[in-house]
Amino acid sequence: QQFHTSENVQKWLQFARDDLAAILYPNICGTLGDSYDAFGYVNNVDSFTAMQKTSIRWMGSLAMYFAASKIKSKRNITDERASLPEALD
Repeated sequence: QQFHTSENVQKWLQFARDDLAAILYPNICGTLGDSYDAFGYVNNVDSFTAMQKTSIRWMGSLAMYFAASKIKSKRNITDERASLPEALD
């Protein structure tokens, strides 16, 4: 119980929520190819039809790519690959 209320834990939780998550997202979906690959899991969902899998993968990857681009712009990230190790230093 004391662990969750410590100042150090709160600092790391805030970093993970406010900074790390925003940097990870463009690293996962920074290009259309990366975004498309991130949606590869839909091919393993048995309850989706072939058309649903194709639609979800293409439209989802496009939406995620644009969202990642928006985050990069909002946070002034020019190189998402370099921003990750910088944030972790």
